Amino acid sequence: LLGMYFFEDTKEVLTPYLTSCEECSPAEIFYRMSRDAGVICPASRFARRVVKSGQQVFTYLFSYNASSPTYHVWHGGEVHCIFQNTSTTKEKKLCEIAGQDWGEFIKSLDYPSQYPSYRAYEANGRVHTISGQFDRIGLCESFWAKYISRGDIQESRVDAFGYLC
Repeated sequence: LLGMYFFEDTKEVLTPYLTSCEECSPAEIFYRMSRDAGVICPASRFARRVVKSGQQVFTYLFSYNASSPTYHVWHGGEVHCIFQNTSTTKEKKLCEIAGQDWGEFIKSLDYPSQYPSYRAYEANGRVHTISGQFDRIGLCESFWAKYISRGDIQESRVDAFGYLC
């Protein structure tokens, strides 16, 4: 499948993921690659451009997977909370808190300190966190930015692959 997107570069784009997570299954590696290429890295590139224009940009962390609480939260995994489509009392409370958090952020353009799920992007493109958690997600700077900088062909390959997620 990767060869359909990256052709002669397939081994090059796969290697950083194989070496950064030797215990990962092929499915986990694919998840990490598509997450980075399709969500995290494009969002970070866009955020850096907006920050450089003088605007504030925030990201948020939503880490509850309703269908499998011990597994990853997939892209769009918070949608059930947006529409308050919950199945348990615990999930209903979580979604109420998330809804209050999102609503307060939208109204005030400031993130509520009691729910520290929002993080501001800094001018250098890093995300301001105490733990550095957001900065460790993905291989955006260490791999994808360098790959994309090689030219339009590489950028179009990443864009096409990223649409899979």
